[in-house]
Amino acid sequence: MSPTRIYEDEHGRRLPSVTEVLAASYPKPEAFMRWLHQQGKAGVPYNGTRDMTALIGTIAHELVLARIGGPPPVPEGWPEWALRAARVPDHHSSGWIASHELKALQVEAPLVSHRLGFGGTPDWYGEVDGVLTVLDLKTSARRNPQHLAQVAAYSVLLEANGLKVERAGVLCLPRALRARPSWDVVERGGSLETHVAVWEAVFALYKAQLVAGF
Repeated sequence: MSPTRIYEDEHGRRLPSVTEVLAASYPKPEAFMRWLHQQGKAGVPYNGTRDMTALIGTIAHELVLARIGGPPPVPEGWPEWALRAARVPDHHSSGWIASHELKALQVEAPLVSHRLGFGGTPDWYGEVDGVLTVLDLKTSARRNPQHLAQVAAYSVLLEANGLKVERAGVLCLPRALRARPSWDVVERGGSLETHVAVWEAVFALYKAQLVAGF
């Protein structure tokens, strides 16, 4: 499992990541907050719940990415309970993978744009059914409002690095066996531009808040 990445410009100055910008601008989803409240009532500390959830999501990411062109997972240090939980979203991914023709070009490749002033690491970039696509994986039952802004930001970052993007997608893989995965796609020349505009507005607000000292 990779540590949190640091992005820097050509002068060594730290640049914000896509996820950092969005986390500062979007509130936590209501369903997630309700779940944390229930965990608290059950006596599970917030930090413990957050860390457990993050570990399951990280393991699931590695399992799924290995299926679609990423490196083999390295399970050293994975608790058995976390691996069992992560196998559920991994199981959900198998049907989606089987129904699409995938060709990976980049998997978790860190990218920086000095000109735009931010960095990020898209989960996956390549061809989905012959269409150049940036793909983001989420271990959740459904996408949240910021997910499409996030993958749109990755499309901007990829193109700033000379890589063409025709489509952006969010693949949501639930942690419950009875839930169904969802595949939300936005196309170049259509709604992808709308979500790019959302990202640009959020990033402009983030920078303004830094200047104002918020």
